[in-house]
Amino acid sequence: METEKADFYTVKEVAARLKISDSQVFALISERKLRCHRFTRKKNGAIRVSHAQLEEYLRATEEGQPPPPPAPRS
Repeated sequence: METEKADFYTVKEVAARLKISDSQVFALISERKLRCHRFTRKKNGAIRVSHAQLEEYLRATEEGQPPPPPAPRS
C-alpha cells in the first residue's frame, strides 16, 4: 500500500528531512527564512510546516548557489 505525502510536518519531521537539529528549524522559522503555520498563540503552541512551504524554502536556498559545471564533452 502506498503512503500519502503528509500535508503538514512537525518541527521534528522537518529537522529529520533536512538532517538538522530541531533548534536549527526553530531558528529558521524565527529568522523568517522558513514559513510555517502556528495553530495557537501560546509560546509552546503547535507549529506545522506545509509541504509547499518546505519546498519553497529549499528552492530559495538553492537560488544563491552557482550553477553546476557543464558536463564534460565526449
